Formats: sequence, C-alpha cells, structure tokens
Amino acid sequence: MRFALLALAGAFMTLGEVWVSSAQAQPPILPYPSPNTIPRQLPGMPQAMPLATVRGQLVLPNQPAVGVPVNLYNVQLGYSGYSYSGPDGMYFLNNIPPGDYDLLVWVVPGHPLAYRIRVTIPNTDIAPIQIPR
Repeated sequence: MRFALLALAGAFMTLGEVWVSSAQAQPPILPYPSPNTIPRQLPGMPQAMPLATVRGQLVLPNQPAVGVPVNLYNVQLGYSGYSYSGPDGMYFLNNIPPGDYDLLVWVVPGHPLAYRIRVTIPNTDIAPIQIPR
C-alpha cells in the first residue's frame, strides 16, 4: 500500500512516498476534521431516498410459472427494469422508490396483466399471482 506524505517546513514543501505492507497500513494523519464533524448531508443536496424490494410469486394451476418477465410502471418514473420469475416462480425487483405502481406480468407479449400495488420500504410482498395457461 502506498501513501503520499506531505511535510511542511516553513515555506518549503517536500513530497515523499512511503511503502508499507497491508498489515502495517494505517491511514495518514492529516489536518482534517474528524468524520463526526463533517456534515452527513451537504447544504443544497437532495436527501438520499430509501429504496425498496418488490417480491412475489407467479404460479400456474399446479406448478410455479418459470421465466415470466415482470416489471413496474409509475406515471412519474416510467418503467423499471425487468425481472424474470425463477424456478420457484419467485421474482424480485430491487431498488424501487416507494410509491404507487402498476405491476406488469408479461404472460402475452405486448399485453401484460396489470396489478395496482403500493411499494413501501423496505420490502413489498405481493400475494402469489395465478397466471392463466
């Protein structure tokens, strides 16, 4: 690991490099305030929005529905990315802002089944959805 050290001596500055093993690595001591004095949110910057995971299961009459594309639509945000139901029929849509959405299940291309849902933090569990054959 490599650290650059800055030494101030009156009007003179020297820059040197010190190589240490990772076992010896320590952060350099710098004249910066401690992390406790640095504001966590800078003025004028928007707050980070907590995000949710939407999860549910797609089922056929006697078995899980495998490989079915699912995504979300919100009027202000548009479409989310797709998730595909797994071997157990489960799907997961991650990093979704809270709000009202249409859950779109793409059983027939171009004609999704739509379900109105409300996404809440941290997880939104959707009841199993029976899809037609």
